[in-house]
Amino acid sequence: MLRHRGVVTIVALALVLVLVGNAQAATVQIVACPTILNSLHRDYEATRNLFARWGPNYEANPIIRQLGPDIYFAAWMIGVSAVCKESRWWRVAAVIVWAVQTYAVNTHTPYGTVTGMPLLWLEIKW
Repeated sequence: MLRHRGVVTIVALALVLVLVGNAQAATVQIVACPTILNSLHRDYEATRNLFARWGPNYEANPIIRQLGPDIYFAAWMIGVSAVCKESRWWRVAAVIVWAVQTYAVNTHTPYGTVTGMPLLWLEIKW
């Protein structure tokens, strides 16, 4: 899975470099809100599947074990949806959330509950 992701990243970067090399002024920036929400959703799916298949005792986060994945992730997703803006600091937060959630989703891999990896959403402006 990670090898495939690395290949996709390299191809995307090569495409950007080719387009920039053709005298096109392009800027690439992270899209904060979709990155954060997608990252949380992927962890939610993996955690929900973990609860269904193995039970709450296999979850490492004690708060999720107590509340359950539905309440925990709903609170985070609604909160982020309400306050997220496309600004520099939210982009920094998005990278941090993406990295943490990617790690969290990878901990579900041995249990076979991962349905997809969090995506780092990018926007190319011409």
